[in-house]
Amino acid sequence: MMTGKSGFLLEILKSDSALNESLSAIQALGLPDWCIVGGAIRDKIWSEILGRAEPSRDIDVVFFDDSHATAERDTQIESTLLNLTGIKHSVKNQARMHLRNRDLPYLSTIDAMSKFPTTVSANGCKLDSLGGPILFSIFGFHSLIKPEFKPTPYFSTVENGNDRFLEYLHDRQLTDRWYEVPVIL
Repeated sequence: MMTGKSGFLLEILKSDSALNESLSAIQALGLPDWCIVGGAIRDKIWSEILGRAEPSRDIDVVFFDDSHATAERDTQIESTLLNLTGIKHSVKNQARMHLRNRDLPYLSTIDAMSKFPTTVSANGCKLDSLGGPILFSIFGFHSLIKPEFKPTPYFSTVENGNDRFLEYLHDRQLTDRWYEVPVIL
Protein backbone atom coordinates (compact mmCIF):
# COMPACT_ATOMS: atom_id res chain seq x y z
CA MET A 1 0.00 0.00 0.00
CA MET A 2 1.34 3.42 -0.97
CA THR A 3 0.83 6.26 1.45
CA GLY A 4 1.84 9.86 1.82
CA LYS A 5 3.65 12.03 -0.66
CA SER A 6 5.44 9.26 -2.53
CA GLY A 7 2.18 7.36 -3.05
CA PHE A 8 0.44 10.45 -4.43
CA LEU A 9 3.35 11.16 -6.77
CA LEU A 10 3.70 7.54 -7.84
CA GLU A 11 0.01 7.43 -8.81
CA ILE A 12 0.59 10.40 -11.12
CA LEU A 13 3.60 8.67 -12.72
CA LYS A 14 1.74 5.39 -13.14
CA SER A 15 -0.76 7.20 -15.39
CA ASP A 16 2.01 7.93 -17.93
CA SER A 17 2.07 5.08 -20.47
CA ALA A 18 5.34 6.23 -22.08
CA LEU A 19 7.10 6.30 -18.72
CA ASN A 20 5.78 2.85 -17.83
CA GLU A 21 6.84 1.45 -21.19
CA SER A 22 10.31 2.90 -20.69
CA LEU A 23 10.59 1.48 -17.17
CA SER A 24 9.82 -2.01 -18.48
CA ALA A 25 12.23 -1.70 -21.42
CA ILE A 26 15.07 -0.44 -19.21
CA GLN A 27 14.46 -3.20 -16.67
CA ALA A 28 14.69 -5.76 -19.50
CA LEU A 29 18.12 -4.43 -20.52
CA GLY A 30 19.52 -5.35 -17.11
CA LEU A 31 21.51 -2.16 -16.62
CA PRO A 32 23.23 -2.01 -13.23
CA ASP A 33 22.09 0.57 -10.66
CA TRP A 34 19.63 2.26 -13.05
CA CYS A 35 16.71 4.64 -12.74
CA ILE A 36 14.79 7.28 -14.66
CA VAL A 37 15.50 10.79 -13.36
CA GLY A 38 14.89 14.43 -14.10
CA GLY A 39 12.51 15.81 -16.67
CA ALA A 40 10.19 12.86 -17.23
CA ILE A 41 9.36 12.77 -13.53
CA ARG A 42 9.31 16.55 -13.05
CA ASP A 43 7.29 17.31 -16.17
CA LYS A 44 4.59 14.71 -15.52
CA ILE A 45 4.10 15.68 -11.88
CA TRP A 46 4.30 19.45 -12.40
CA SER A 47 1.88 19.21 -15.35
CA GLU A 48 -0.61 17.57 -13.01
CA ILE A 49 0.00 19.93 -10.08
CA LEU A 50 0.08 23.13 -12.14
CA GLY A 51 -2.80 22.12 -14.38
CA ARG A 52 -1.11 22.43 -17.75
CA ALA A 53 0.55 19.92 -20.03
CA GLU A 54 4.28 20.30 -20.53
CA PRO A 55 5.49 17.06 -22.10
CA SER A 56 9.03 15.83 -21.60
CA ARG A 57 11.41 16.11 -24.50
CA ASP A 58 12.96 12.75 -23.62
CA ILE A 59 13.35 10.29 -20.77
CA ASP A 60 16.58 10.60 -18.78
CA VAL A 61 18.09 7.26 -17.78
CA VAL A 62 21.07 6.97 -15.48
CA PHE A 63 22.97 3.87 -14.44
CA PHE A 64 26.35 3.00 -12.98
CA ASP A 65 28.75 0.56 -14.61
CA ASP A 66 32.43 1.35 -14.13
CA SER A 67 33.44 -1.72 -16.17
CA HIS A 68 32.12 -0.23 -19.44
CA ALA A 69 31.88 3.55 -19.13
CA THR A 70 31.88 4.97 -22.64
CA ALA A 71 29.71 7.51 -24.43
CA GLU A 72 29.42 5.02 -27.29
CA ARG A 73 27.74 2.49 -25.01
CA ASP A 74 25.29 5.14 -23.81
CA THR A 75 24.43 5.96 -27.44
CA GLN A 76 23.94 2.27 -28.20
CA ILE A 77 21.54 1.93 -25.26
CA GLU A 78 19.64 5.04 -26.44
CA SER A 79 19.23 3.43 -29.88
CA THR A 80 18.05 0.16 -28.34
CA LEU A 81 15.49 1.95 -26.17
CA LEU A 82 14.26 3.99 -29.15
CA ASN A 83 13.79 0.77 -31.15
CA LEU A 84 11.99 -0.93 -28.26
CA THR A 85 9.69 1.94 -27.29
CA GLY A 86 9.66 4.56 -30.04
CA ILE A 87 10.55 7.08 -27.31
CA LYS A 88 13.68 9.25 -27.22
CA HIS A 89 15.89 8.53 -24.19
CA SER A 90 18.99 10.27 -22.90
CA VAL A 91 21.22 7.64 -21.29
CA LYS A 92 24.20 8.51 -19.10
CA ASN A 93 26.47 6.06 -17.31
CA GLN A 94 27.29 7.91 -14.12
CA ALA A 95 30.63 6.10 -13.86
CA ARG A 96 31.96 8.55 -16.46
CA MET A 97 29.92 11.70 -15.87
CA HIS A 98 32.22 13.06 -13.18
CA LEU A 99 34.65 13.95 -15.97
CA ARG A 100 32.14 16.19 -17.74
CA ASN A 101 31.02 17.68 -14.45
CA ARG A 102 34.56 18.35 -13.16
CA ASP A 103 33.96 16.27 -10.02
CA LEU A 104 35.71 13.45 -8.21
CA PRO A 105 34.62 10.01 -9.46
CA TYR A 106 31.11 9.03 -8.42
CA LEU A 107 30.65 5.87 -6.39
CA SER A 108 27.13 4.96 -7.52
CA THR A 109 24.04 6.35 -9.20
CA ILE A 110 22.82 7.71 -5.86
CA ASP A 111 26.16 9.45 -5.28
CA ALA A 112 25.95 11.02 -8.75
CA MET A 113 22.34 12.12 -8.20
CA SER A 114 23.39 13.87 -4.99
CA LYS A 115 25.57 16.08 -7.21
CA PHE A 116 22.89 16.95 -9.78
CA PRO A 117 22.31 20.69 -10.25
CA THR A 118 18.68 20.79 -9.02
CA THR A 119 16.86 19.07 -6.19
CA VAL A 120 13.89 18.39 -8.45
CA SER A 121 16.14 16.44 -10.85
CA ALA A 122 17.42 14.23 -8.02
CA ASN A 123 14.29 12.08 -7.95
CA GLY A 124 14.37 8.59 -9.38
CA CYS A 125 11.91 6.00 -10.56
CA LYS A 126 12.65 2.36 -11.28
CA LEU A 127 11.03 -1.06 -11.03
CA ASP A 128 11.47 -3.47 -8.17
CA SER A 129 12.22 -7.17 -8.77
CA LEU A 130 8.48 -7.89 -9.15
CA GLY A 131 8.00 -5.13 -11.74
CA GLY A 132 6.37 -2.62 -9.41
CA PRO A 133 7.39 1.04 -9.64
CA ILE A 134 9.52 2.64 -6.94
CA LEU A 135 9.86 6.40 -6.57
CA PHE A 136 12.68 7.76 -4.45
CA SER A 137 14.25 11.13 -3.74
CA ILE A 138 17.72 12.18 -2.65
CA PHE A 139 16.54 15.47 -1.13
CA GLY A 140 12.85 14.82 -0.47
CA PHE A 141 9.80 15.42 -2.63
CA HIS A 142 9.29 19.08 -1.68
CA SER A 143 10.45 20.49 -5.05
CA LEU A 144 8.06 18.16 -6.86
CA ILE A 145 5.02 18.88 -4.69
CA LYS A 146 5.62 22.62 -4.37
CA PRO A 147 7.31 23.32 -7.71
CA GLU A 148 10.61 25.14 -7.39
CA PHE A 149 14.05 25.12 -8.96
CA LYS A 150 16.57 24.91 -6.16
CA PRO A 151 20.26 23.93 -6.29
CA THR A 152 21.29 20.77 -4.51
CA PRO A 153 23.41 21.20 -1.38
CA TYR A 154 26.42 20.10 -3.43
CA PHE A 155 25.88 22.86 -6.00
CA SER A 156 25.42 25.36 -3.20
CA THR A 157 28.94 24.64 -1.95
CA VAL A 158 31.10 24.06 -5.05
CA GLU A 159 33.01 26.87 -6.72
CA ASN A 160 30.72 28.82 -9.08
CA GLY A 161 27.89 26.45 -8.09
CA ASN A 162 25.11 29.02 -8.28
CA ASP A 163 26.37 30.23 -11.67
CA ARG A 164 26.52 26.64 -12.94
CA PHE A 165 23.02 26.01 -11.56
CA LEU A 166 21.61 29.07 -13.37
CA GLU A 167 23.47 28.10 -16.54
CA TYR A 168 21.91 24.63 -16.33
CA LEU A 169 18.40 26.14 -16.08
CA HIS A 170 19.10 28.52 -18.97
CA ASP A 171 20.71 25.95 -21.28
CA ARG A 172 17.73 23.63 -20.88
CA GLN A 173 15.21 26.49 -21.15
CA LEU A 174 13.63 25.27 -17.93
CA THR A 175 12.58 28.71 -16.68
CA ASP A 176 10.98 29.40 -20.08
CA ARG A 177 9.10 26.09 -20.07
CA TRP A 178 8.13 26.41 -16.40
CA TYR A 179 7.78 30.21 -16.20
CA GLU A 180 5.63 30.12 -13.06
CA VAL A 181 8.11 28.05 -11.05
CA PRO A 182 10.36 30.11 -8.77
CA VAL A 183 14.13 29.83 -8.74
CA ILE A 184 15.39 29.60 -5.16
CA LEU A 185 19.05 30.39 -4.47
